[in-house]
Amino acid sequence: MDDFREGNWLLRADAAAGLRALHRAGQQVKMIYIDPPYNTGNTFAYHDRRAKDEWLAMMSPLLASARELLTADGLIFISIDFNQLCELKLEMDRIFGTANLIGNFVWVSNLKGRQLGAGPAGTHEYILTYARDATQVGQLRGRTELLQKLMPTVYHLPQRQVKHDARGAYVTKNELYNTNSKFNEVTAPSMVFDIHYHPQTGAVRTSEVGTLDPELAGAGWVSAHPHPNAKPGLKFHAWRWSRAKVERDYADLEFQVHGRGTHRSLKIYTKIRDFHETALKDLVMGPSTISGQRELQRLGLGGLFETPKPTGLLQVLIEAATSPGDTVLDFFAGSGTTGQAAHATGRRFFLIQLEEPFSSATSGPAGEQGLHTIADLTAARLRAAEVPFHELRC
Repeated sequence: MDDFREGNWLLRADAAAGLRALHRAGQQVKMIYIDPPYNTGNTFAYHDRRAKDEWLAMMSPLLASARELLTADGLIFISIDFNQLCELKLEMDRIFGTANLIGNFVWVSNLKGRQLGAGPAGTHEYILTYARDATQVGQLRGRTELLQKLMPTVYHLPQRQVKHDARGAYVTKNELYNTNSKFNEVTAPSMVFDIHYHPQTGAVRTSEVGTLDPELAGAGWVSAHPHPNAKPGLKFHAWRWSRAKVERDYADLEFQVHGRGTHRSLKIYTKIRDFHETALKDLVMGPSTISGQRELQRLGLGGLFETPKPTGLLQVLIEAATSPGDTVLDFFAGSGTTGQAAHATGRRFFLIQLEEPFSSATSGPAGEQGLHTIADLTAARLRAAEVPFHELRC
């Protein structure tokens, strides 16, 4: 059976066979996340030691096949550590193109540090991110509430008063003038002008600096002049909006009138309407392998997988790269974090996991729970998290 049109799927297969099955079924996915073997020599859950050329020989055809499964606006995220980072980036540049590199997240996966050799204890990994076509991908953004909850030190955003107008809720962020003094009447003359506002009618006009239509003078208008520039030889800071944009989109500006009579002054702020979201930063610090282990423990599967990815990490990436109803693929599914996170965010998923036996370090405890392969663990996690899915051996 290879009719994957509906539902979530766990394919018990090696990555190549699973990808071929999806190709045959004509499937496409909006996002791919993989956590491939890091080639470090670690054998906790599965054997992870290949010569670097062998590792690339394994990964290269998989990455090329995965690219063809992505939608035109799709993204792939690849977790990796420094041991294979350079080789992976060069190969991704070759397969996806350098222009389609979106970024490289630094994930502080274990702040306590892991000692794997003679060097410093490792605290972080990387998540290389490429688009199939970067021109069709917008800015990666996340829910402010989720990001502040998971990563308060990274997303320390000020509390702002939520206001409302005819167009809905908004917050104010910055004044309209450009705080950078290099934007001024010399470098940006078209962005230096006066702005006039009528508090009673809400009307907005603009004019050259120091000029005002006689019909407007003394008729209740209050004016904002360009902010003074302290640099020698300059007079003003430029505005961040052009005259045409101010007159067209003034509903997205907040005009604050201060003082009375002839002493009135005007400050202008931009309204932020998508304040429930914010741009992702390339630093992830909060969700860790420790929190991933605790999640498995709560599901009754503790101690079977040394470095499970936390659902919070995957949730942030999935929400930034996809919309509800889109499909996510992970062809090194491991403990199944991607499936659980995708389901929690309203996305469909394909997981591919090889029927690889546990290493000797975990085969005993896993066997006691009736789990003999990593794919058994993937399925057990999904069931414990009450995630519906179909299974297929390829």
